[in-house]
Amino acid sequence: MHSIWRILLIIVGIAFPAESPYVQNGRLNSEAVHDAYMESEFQSLKQGLERFLGQSRASITPQDEAIVCKYLGVLYAVDTLTLAKSEGYFNRLLELAPNVQIFDLYPPQRIIDFFERIKGDFQARQQYAENFDALGNPIPSPNQGGDAGKTKKRKAPETRLERKNGSSKWIWWTTGAVVAGGAIGLYIWSQSSPEPQRKVTEVTP
Repeated sequence: MHSIWRILLIIVGIAFPAESPYVQNGRLNSEAVHDAYMESEFQSLKQGLERFLGQSRASITPQDEAIVCKYLGVLYAVDTLTLAKSEGYFNRLLELAPNVQIFDLYPPQRIIDFFERIKGDFQARQQYAENFDALGNPIPSPNQGGDAGKTKKRKAPETRLERKNGSSKWIWWTTGAVVAGGAIGLYIWSQSSPEPQRKVTEVTP
């Protein structure tokens, strides 16, 4: 009789699993997750987050999924044997939140460098996908087709004669100014200079 009850309890437990302490009303309890992380309850936290991720895959919100991937990415990066799993969670995290950082989880510098490398590779792939197709051919920009027939009007280059005329204008202006100044100076000098005395010859009758 007791064995039958045990079997029934196991079946009920499988069919209706107890709600994780990290889940509240079907949503992720981010405060409980953070508290468990700060208390170094890493193994329990990994199991609870992965269970929540698997059970709520169809209904999980992007925010909850991003938080789960962020914590699991850091937790699996601790062990060098699970770096590939950590990279998978970090890549999913970047798809949901491209500008995210992990400083608030206080990971060691080795994990921060690991995440930054993954983030750099992710951004490079995104930029490549925006500018090139699957075969590596450049993707034309939306405005390229409309502006293809338009050519920018350029100013015609000056001819040698135009350059010569333009560069010689200052010579004519300078020469004219010198001539005019000399004429004015000569006129002023002629007006201010004393009139030469005339030799008077007495004529005797």
